[in-house]
Amino acid sequence: MCLQSQNTFNPHCSTHQPLTQKAAINIIAAWWYIPLSQCKDSENDMNKFTEVMERNLLPLAMKIESNDYLSAIKDGFIRIMPFLIIGSFFLLIANLPFPGYSDFIVGLFGDKFISQLNYILDATYSIMALLVIVSISISMAKRWQLNEISCALISLVCFMIITPFKLPQEQGGAISDVIPVFALGAQGLFLSIIVTLIAVRLYRLCSH
Repeated sequence: MCLQSQNTFNPHCSTHQPLTQKAAINIIAAWWYIPLSQCKDSENDMNKFTEVMERNLLPLAMKIESNDYLSAIKDGFIRIMPFLIIGSFFLLIANLPFPGYSDFIVGLFGDKFISQLNYILDATYSIMALLVIVSISISMAKRWQLNEISCALISLVCFMIITPFKLPQEQGGAISDVIPVFALGAQGLFLSIIVTLIAVRLYRLCSH
């Protein structure tokens, strides 16, 4: 004898009827121990959350996109994101927080392997300010229909003019005629953005 209710499916029954969509949803919800009402409540909560985000954040996103400076900064950081991801990947390889990891890497690849990984960091994070200058300059030049190479070169020169060619020492004093790497990295990031925006703006005024 084969017993089968209206909204359940018995695989051993040869006379079962085709499942409706509602019956299938009930079976899935019961399988995961989630009542159908909770599924509907979760869907309603998600719809409310989406409506709130669209109502509050969409106007802000539109204002940012319509602003030439903010949009250029956004596009500039998006353009250099692959370099930062590559640098982060090698930084993670060199500094995994596992006990004995450093000894394992040294024993496997040699003493100089971790220091060689730092070359990738020096070529990405240590010159982050320079990457930002070039990338933002190109974004602003495209928006204002200017020469991209000229904007990038002028911004780089302006940034190097205000960069101190001195390296402070812990014992006091400073070494002259050198470019400190920290000024080209994350510490000089905010200054590089300001200099780039001003330099490209002045170039636009002078070219017109």
